[in-house]
Amino acid sequence: MDVTALRLEHFRNQPDRKLTLAPKTIITGDNGSGKTSVLEAIRVVSVGKSFRTSKIEDLTEFDQPYLRVSLTAKSKKYEFFYGNQFSEDPSVERRLTVGGKPITYMEFLGMLPSVSFVPKDVDIITEQPSLRRQFIDGILWQSDPEFRRNQIDYNQVLRERSQLLFFLKINRASIDELQPWDELLLNLAQKIRRAREEFVKFATATIKELSDTLPGKIAVELSMEVSADTMADLQQQEIRLGHNLFGPHRDDLKILTNDRLARRFASRGQARSTIALLKAIEAKYLERQIETAPIILLDDLVSELDEENVDWLFSIYGDKFQLIATSVKKLNAFKGWEELKI
Repeated sequence: MDVTALRLEHFRNQPDRKLTLAPKTIITGDNGSGKTSVLEAIRVVSVGKSFRTSKIEDLTEFDQPYLRVSLTAKSKKYEFFYGNQFSEDPSVERRLTVGGKPITYMEFLGMLPSVSFVPKDVDIITEQPSLRRQFIDGILWQSDPEFRRNQIDYNQVLRERSQLLFFLKINRASIDELQPWDELLLNLAQKIRRAREEFVKFATATIKELSDTLPGKIAVELSMEVSADTMADLQQQEIRLGHNLFGPHRDDLKILTNDRLARRFASRGQARSTIALLKAIEAKYLERQIETAPIILLDDLVSELDEENVDWLFSIYGDKFQLIATSVKKLNAFKGWEELKI
C-alpha cells in the first residue's frame, strides 16, 4: 500500500512540510535536517508509536501545542493528531482518523502495515531478550487481532497476580486465591506462545528458502527459548520475591548464527546480516497474514549494512514493497530511486 503524499505539522523540527513519495524514494540531507523524522512520522501513523521514543509528546515541535501527521495511500487519507490545537487547557487529545472518521488503534492496526529498519535494530540480535520479544510481538500486533487481545489480557493478569503475590509475601492473602489467576495466566500464556511459535515456524521456512542467497553464506536458526519450570515449580520463589516468574514475558527468541548463540558470539557483521534477514522475514510475514504489502522504512541503511547486504535486501523486497530510505546523499545503491532533498 504505497504512501503517495505526506504532511507533517509541528512534528519534531518540521513546522509544516509537504512531501510527495514514489514507490522507491530516497530522502537526502544533512544530519539533523529531519530525514529520519519523515520515516518516524509514517511509522507513528502505522502503529501508533515511534521507533525513537516511548513518549508521543517528545515528537511535538518545541513550544508548539500539537502535532499532526497526514498521509494519503490508495486515495484514502490517514491522519494522526496529538495535542491541543485551540485552547490553553493542559489536557491533550490523541486522535486517529481514516477517511475523516475516528478509529482506535486496536481497530486500525494492520490497515497500513509497515516495517521499520533503523541502526539500533542490530541490538535485537545482541542485547537483552526483551528486544527480541518486542520484535516478534510488534509483528504479531500488526497482523493478529487475537494476539493483541490476548496480550492485553495477559498483562492485566500479570499486574493483578503480582499484587496478590506481594500480599502473600506479607501474609495478607491466602494461597488459595492464586488458583483462578494461575488458570487465567496459563491459558493466556499458551495462546501467546502458540502465536510466537507460528511466526518462528514461518521464519524458519523462509530462512531455508533464502539460505542459498544469504550474503556471506551465514547460517541462521531461530527457536523460542522457554523455561522448563512449571508454575508449581516457581510458586514459592514467586511468593518470596513478590512478582511473576512464570510466563512468556520471560521467554527469549534464540538466534544461532553459524551454530553459535548470536547474542554472545555474533560479530558485528554477522549481527547486521542477521537483522537484515529478520526484517525481510517480517515484511514477508506481514504481507502473507494481512494480504497487503507493508511500507518499508529504511533509516540510514548504508551505515549499518555493507553493499552486498544492501543489494540482497533490495532484491528480496523487489518491486512488491514501497521502499522509503534516508541517506546523507544519494548513493549508487539507490540508483533509479526518486530523490527528495531536505
